[in-house]
Amino acid sequence: MTDADHGVILKAFAHPDELREMPLGRFELATLVGQTIGRATYAPGWKWSEHVSRALGLGSRRRAVRLARPGRRAALRERRPRLTDEPMKLEQLDYLYLPSADVAADMASLVDAFGARVAFAIEGMGTRVAMLELGHDSPRLLLAGHLHGERPVLVYRVADLEASLTDAAADGWVLEARLELPPGPCATFRSSGGQRIAVYEATRPGVVDGFMGRRDF
Repeated sequence: MTDADHGVILKAFAHPDELREMPLGRFELATLVGQTIGRATYAPGWKWSEHVSRALGLGSRRRAVRLARPGRRAALRERRPRLTDEPMKLEQLDYLYLPSADVAADMASLVDAFGARVAFAIEGMGTRVAMLELGHDSPRLLLAGHLHGERPVLVYRVADLEASLTDAAADGWVLEARLELPPGPCATFRSSGGQRIAVYEATRPGVVDGFMGRRDF
């Protein structure tokens, strides 16, 4: 019986879906679970300022803003992030929450193609959830059979959930739902452009460790 008989898709960067080559570098792209994952490889001597920015005629981040349509300049200046010494509102991106129609198959595909490590795979309450680690010091992936929509949810940890709810509402983000994650209470938002972000407060930090190593499927 082949991998195709199990509904498993195997992919590797050695045979990417798309290859983009550039001076002193290359970028391999592969699509899995409706998401595009890329790997960039640069040769010694590669610099953004020389091999990308100069080739595009940008020169600098400020120059890129000036290329915008005149009617949008004021709006871009107002929305442009400011680099200050003020503390960030979000502490850390801990999880990428991915919708999955077949959690077991998507989990196996990520393990075989990219060497992902399975932290746990839990089945219960009519759904399946698997947590995987895809790189060192990177957010953990959560494949969820009960998550609706096609876009992933970026799950950030915050120090004060209620304060984050107030800030997000003031900035025009629409509250989708309030729910409980194993490590603590959470709220999900959607921007006017459709981006999905969740914030949670780690009131139960040790709970996730209790699931580690569990394999229900």
